[in-house]
Amino acid sequence: KQWYQRRVRAPIFACILGRVFLKEKLTLPHLIATALGLTGIILIAKPSFLLTGNTESVPWYFYLIPIFGAICMGSAYTAQRYIGQRVNKIAISVHMCLAGIIASFIFQTVSRDRYVIPGCLTTRALLVFAGITSVANILAINIGLHYEKASTASLMRNLDTVLAFLLQVVLFGEAADVLSLIGTALIVTGTVLLTLSQMYGVECGVEL
Repeated sequence: KQWYQRRVRAPIFACILGRVFLKEKLTLPHLIATALGLTGIILIAKPSFLLTGNTESVPWYFYLIPIFGAICMGSAYTAQRYIGQRVNKIAISVHMCLAGIIASFIFQTVSRDRYVIPGCLTTRALLVFAGITSVANILAINIGLHYEKASTASLMRNLDTVLAFLLQVVLFGEAADVLSLIGTALIVTGTVLLTLSQMYGVECGVEL
């Protein structure tokens, strides 16, 4: 649920912050892509509290956690876009990785959670793989934000929901229901629309 709420709200905060601090234009293709992407994520994630009305009894501050995560993600896109025009992309990626390492040690110390190296070789390999792909993700985002607006980059990242869904189907044999397929189609449609509008400079005469 937290992942769903953060993933849905992050593009919204990225668009708002990009507009306020970077003066990025929000055009009709952005709005359509946002609506299609958010709807698609909802259909794929199928949050029980939204689609089935299941509201679990949780503390009020529980709902602030994903909102805080979304604000952090949107702020990161905006900051990366701003400094990406002034600082080398590799330098930005290195500093982000170092900051992540320092923050991880701080959180681990505060939570008093003892670090234990997994005994399973497969688990170790997957951890290394996750680390490498995470660094590649950071580098790819920094390169993309050097050329594209924060709001557009955030919307493009909706494709990671589609990829995660497809990998679950292929690798873990999870069933692909109708809602998930419709959600996938909506996200892809929104992303293609936004890509074409950026390629051909189509703004449809709407600017916010």
